[in-house]
Amino acid sequence: MDIFVDKNTPSISEVFFTDLGWIGVIGSSNTINKITFPYDNRDAAEFSVKTLTKDVLNRSKSGDIVSDTCQQILLYLEGQEVIFDQPLALVGTDFQIKAWNIVRNIPIGETRSYSRIAETIGNPKAVRAIGNAMKYNPVPILIPCHRVIGKDGSMTGYGGKFGTGIKAKLLSIESDMISMRY
Repeated sequence: MDIFVDKNTPSISEVFFTDLGWIGVIGSSNTINKITFPYDNRDAAEFSVKTLTKDVLNRSKSGDIVSDTCQQILLYLEGQEVIFDQPLALVGTDFQIKAWNIVRNIPIGETRSYSRIAETIGNPKAVRAIGNAMKYNPVPILIPCHRVIGKDGSMTGYGGKFGTGIKAKLLSIESDMISMRY
């Protein structure tokens, strides 16, 4: 499912606790726009969400896309295989959108190097630009930028307070998912 740009202000949000910390999910009635994490406490997560939604904090309701996405993220973090195919409405440059679309299609348990993604886009010299696009990924986990690694297989670059530690944790969760298939 491709990403599209939505000029509407996100209007639905939720924060919830996971083993990674507090996560915020922001969306509209039919798209997901932003995921924030990890935060040490609920107040910090809610402040981040309020900042991004211009002080609009309309709680999700059971069955809406934001609530469903929160449930899927929880299942995923518990080690259950989840396909994140919800519609995304993101703000980004054309290059970022191309990079995010490619990364969104990396299968669970697989990785790609920054250079391979740059080659896929058709600009093999854009390795740093790919890294920058991943840095500004507005929906981590849904666009699995944790699956993007260094050409030598190293865990490089991952935003957020815990950096590559979260990247390694997410890849470990996925490795366990794959091993449970067999």
